[in-house]
Amino acid sequence: MLKNGLYNTAGLIVRMAFALVVVPLLIRLVGLEEYGLWTLASAAIGLVGLAEAGLSVSTTVFVSQDLANHDDTGVSETLTVTMGAILLMATLAALVLWLGASTLVELFPTLDQSQQPVAIRAFQIGAAVVWIQLVQRIFVSMEQARQRYDVVNLLSVMQIIAINLGLVVVAATGGRTVELIVWQASASAGMLVIHGLVTWYLFHHIKLRPTWNPNRAYAVARYSVLTWAVSLSSALFSQADRLIVGAMLGVGPLGLYAAITNIVSKISTASAASVQPLLPALSALTAPESIPPPSLQRHVRQASQFNALVALGMGGVFLVLASVAMRVILPDTVTAEQIVLFRLAAVIYALYSLNAVGYYALLGMKAAGTCMIIQLTSAGLALLLIANGSASWGLAGAIVGNAGYLLTWSLVFFGMRRLEIPVHLWFTWSKFPFAWFLVMALLSVILPDQMVLQIAITAVAVGILCVWFAIAQQDRVYPLFQRLVARR
Repeated sequence: MLKNGLYNTAGLIVRMAFALVVVPLLIRLVGLEEYGLWTLASAAIGLVGLAEAGLSVSTTVFVSQDLANHDDTGVSETLTVTMGAILLMATLAALVLWLGASTLVELFPTLDQSQQPVAIRAFQIGAAVVWIQLVQRIFVSMEQARQRYDVVNLLSVMQIIAINLGLVVVAATGGRTVELIVWQASASAGMLVIHGLVTWYLFHHIKLRPTWNPNRAYAVARYSVLTWAVSLSSALFSQADRLIVGAMLGVGPLGLYAAITNIVSKISTASAASVQPLLPALSALTAPESIPPPSLQRHVRQASQFNALVALGMGGVFLVLASVAMRVILPDTVTAEQIVLFRLAAVIYALYSLNAVGYYALLGMKAAGTCMIIQLTSAGLALLLIANGSASWGLAGAIVGNAGYLLTWSLVFFGMRRLEIPVHLWFTWSKFPFAWFLVMALLSVILPDQMVLQIAITAVAVGILCVWFAIAQQDRVYPLFQRLVARR
């Protein structure tokens, strides 16, 4: 699990590096308003992508259990349901976005007459992106069920490089929102073919064939509906917030909001990726023929500390280097208010990202109903606060409204109870990263605005945090490191 978590984290670091470079480049090449328009189109595509209906998570969970039980027929039954359903849902979702593009644009009265036809065309092309991305998720889920996180992250890095380099080239040659979406669709189509070939190789030893089992279909459908509601809450928080800000404040403020949240959201993405291998691991452990190991608490402790390392570590880095990050993101003069907004966003995203262990524990133990209620409540609260904040205090209110998602900390409480692990142990395991994060918050306030000094102190602080993790997980980190060195 640690090895797979490291694969995920390494892949996220590469993808984050590209995001940190590409976002400011795109803003400089197309302008903040055009970037806001492209963000609006991307957010709409992301929301329509909810038609996936939780099938990707179901694929990982059920196929992991089938593989643990050496049940080849069960694998065929699961994939018959999930692959058939995703093809149907992807086609319907693409048609809805294509046919409803004009109606969707009417929801954004702040768009001027020249921007409306551009948005319509972008939504229509985005229909192809939706179809491709939905089908690709099933292939990725199959790769995860096989515990091939090295392959998943390699392909993910290849895709992010292809898409982002292409976006920069398209923007540099005069392309704007429509051309950016066209490139995104083209690059995604190429990666879909590659994922298909990889999953064929990983499962070619199993004689997969269409096999219909109504009991399996019911079980997958029931679990998918619950996990779909969980995905809905995540998408509402990560995509609908942009639609709200765009509708209430316009594409200019939306561009700045998206620039800030696109960067700090990498905290939650990276911290979740570091813990995601807990999902198939717990799914396999709960298979009927599998024997849960007595060291479950140790594995959860490992995941919790890895989660804290990534979430609070990245949050602390963003806090101290906020002024540096904002100067990179924005082509114009950066104000003190913008730096404060970036720091507020970094604190909120770092703290709520600590919910990852509880989130995957609940999904892995098939307690998706509990996860759904918490996620939907948290997302609803956050969107309400973002809308009210935007109306009352503009962009600052929208940023602060994200704090509503901190309610997802209750995922940890229920996840630990489900695993029969005392909740107070979670705080005990992560007390050093919490103290470290508070120190970084203090440093962000008192340090002078000197880039070299800020980077040097951040590097030392990150080194200290990594040493803590190596000592806390020495029974896992050292053997893993020795094996990796031996292979080389």
